[in-house]
Amino acid sequence: MLHNELYKQSELKAHTPFDVMLVNLKTFPIHWHRFIEIVYVLDGKITATINNEQFKMDKGDFLLINSSDIHSFIVDNNENRVCIVHFNTEILTDGWLELTKNRVLTVFNKQRYIKNGDPINHKISLNLNRIIIEFKNKQTGYKASIYSSILEIFLIYLRLEKCGGYLQEIPEVDRLRNVIDFVSDNFQNKISLEDAAKAACYSPYHFSRLFKKQTKQTFFQYLKTYRINYAIYLLITTDKSITEISYNCGYDNIKTFIRHFNQIESKSPSIYRKTYKISNI
Repeated sequence: MLHNELYKQSELKAHTPFDVMLVNLKTFPIHWHRFIEIVYVLDGKITATINNEQFKMDKGDFLLINSSDIHSFIVDNNENRVCIVHFNTEILTDGWLELTKNRVLTVFNKQRYIKNGDPINHKISLNLNRIIIEFKNKQTGYKASIYSSILEIFLIYLRLEKCGGYLQEIPEVDRLRNVIDFVSDNFQNKISLEDAAKAACYSPYHFSRLFKKQTKQTFFQYLKTYRINYAIYLLITTDKSITEISYNCGYDNIKTFIRHFNQIESKSPSIYRKTYKISNI
């Protein structure tokens, strides 16, 4: 499950400059993080949105999500398999490479979505498949091999680069990022539209319009999805009661919690737990 591996993750640990996951991807609400993320579809279809730009991905497609990009995933069904690679920019800016963080981000902004069949996709896929094999087998030196594959992917991008500079921060996106952080820190409490608008430094009216424009959903739809995603994490990784989970997710009425859960997952929390519970946590 993606929920327990990605939920509220904002930084990789200092001693773990990269991470690899093979997951069955589920719908995941808008979020951001400081590390770079590679999404490689091994089977099925997913839809990714990055800074209000949508990408419909099929088997073999590749997507690169840059540091601080606001992004989300939509999955119509659970029949997919995705490789996700996270890595810090520091592994490309340390020592002899003599690259700044902005330089790295500039390179990775050039062509973030590459479809299966593209010659560039073939080169990158070779490295991603090697990462997958090394991650699965975990033979001696596998971390060094994964590291070298990440460097090779960066080299492919670096040699593609023609010209241009680092993309400028969009003020609206920057304010939206503040709201995402606000929800992450406060979703277990009561949140009003006025609270969220204040975090974005907008009036409630202008904030509502901005949020809908950037995310294609209302703020309360996003908040509901965020809370239910955390509920899923608790359902499959803990033995907490459904009542306790509803309170932990910011609900003071369990009937409302169950209704919202059914709206998003098309099944009750108890049935979801029976279906997906992770044992031996």
